[in-house]
Amino acid sequence: MRSANTALALQTSVPQRVLLVEPECEGGPSLSCVLSIDGYVVDPCSTITDAIRSLNERPADVIVLDTKGVKDPAREVAAFASRLRTDPVLGRIPFVAIYDPGKTRPGGDVVLIRPFSAGELLVAIERALLRAERRALADRFEQTERLAMLGTIAASIGHEVNNPLAFAMGNFDIAEESLETLRADVEAACASASDEVKGRLLRSLETLVVCVEEGRSGLSRVRTMIADLAALTRRRSAEHRLVDVRRVLESSLRIAKGQLADHAIVTCEYGETSCIMGDEARLGQLFLNLLVNAAQAIPAGNAASNSIHVVTYQEDATVVVDVEDTGGGMSKTQLSRIFEPFFTTKADRGTGLGLPICRTIVDEHGGELDVQSELGRGSRFSVRLPAAFLDSFDRPAS
Repeated sequence: MRSANTALALQTSVPQRVLLVEPECEGGPSLSCVLSIDGYVVDPCSTITDAIRSLNERPADVIVLDTKGVKDPAREVAAFASRLRTDPVLGRIPFVAIYDPGKTRPGGDVVLIRPFSAGELLVAIERALLRAERRALADRFEQTERLAMLGTIAASIGHEVNNPLAFAMGNFDIAEESLETLRADVEAACASASDEVKGRLLRSLETLVVCVEEGRSGLSRVRTMIADLAALTRRRSAEHRLVDVRRVLESSLRIAKGQLADHAIVTCEYGETSCIMGDEARLGQLFLNLLVNAAQAIPAGNAASNSIHVVTYQEDATVVVDVEDTGGGMSKTQLSRIFEPFFTTKADRGTGLGLPICRTIVDEHGGELDVQSELGRGSRFSVRLPAAFLDSFDRPAS
């Protein structure tokens, strides 16, 4: 029944799933039958409440809302349209509103007045899908423009920040050299000191060593984060070396410790894994993003009742890192968009760049980034990276 030109335009962009909100049929073929015969996959609902619940469980490509039997169709359709617009995912789904003649008709991408033929219904759906496709093209164009602007800004920031970063890193080099002399002096002083003084001096020295190491690591992260913005708009070559993912994870966990503590108890389960070939700084940023993301999915203040579980293991030639949280989880409609730049489920707290950056880093390493999530039951992000088999489970020296 579809027109040849319209079907050709849609064949690569319309997965064919229709959410049909239709009252109980009292004789005659239902709209569901008409759509099914034409090849659409139909998810039928009888109420708007059921429709919202269905959309949160399974995305749809178009909604058909039949107002037959509704006392105040204008108000119902307006309320439905408003409810869709409040959700960043659902608000992108086009819908066709069907009215009886003479009724007020606000809302809906396309309006269809009863009586109508099966062909007119199918054309109305195709028109709604085409409008949605035009909006998607406009969004992608805007996204490309914003990414290009970010690349320019990142280059400018990188130029301005590199000099003070180099200065700070130079100071850390000097501090590390001084620590070696200080260590010798402390050990000499400890020879004649009391046990209490000796313990205090050694603890202070080790604290200073850790602070210098973590300070250097933090500056390296700043440099990496600036590069991440540029990496979203262009590929950059990186020198890959043997990397132990456990060591990178432990470093990321130390850096994120302050942000994780108020949200959940962190547990780690490190299985034996081979090294991978990678950029340690980039991988550190990947794991840091996933850890902070997990923490932000859990409301602060009840850490004892929530967990972030980090697991490493190996499947044949693949090293796997799972980061699992007990946060609020995501609906299937949200999952379909989480790797889009600028899309965020964190309202005004997120930039929508964290997960796209994570995927970019994983892609650079020839791996995969998978996610499993369910509303109210948390999320699990799985990083899968190709192992570098030298000797079984071999690790570079620390």
